[in-house]
Amino acid sequence: MLELSFVFGCLATFLTIVAFMPQVFMVWKTRRTKDISLGTFLLLISGASAWLIYGIMVHDVMIVATNACLLVLQGIILFFKFKYG
Repeated sequence: MLELSFVFGCLATFLTIVAFMPQVFMVWKTRRTKDISLGTFLLLISGASAWLIYGIMVHDVMIVATNACLLVLQGIILFFKFKYG
């Protein structure tokens, strides 16, 4: 039987990653990033990077997977922010 903490970890990972997908698709589709705060995204990327490093240091696959996926999605948005302003 799965541990409850693992189930909540999976749920948190899923919800956190899925939360960024509408923004990625909207930016991809419209090429509009004017209303996205660069400062906020840089802080989010910094936070995800720190969590990724922490996950690697403590050997927590869930934290590593979540934040690696987040960095990819955040990187896509940041790319479009720099490309389309």
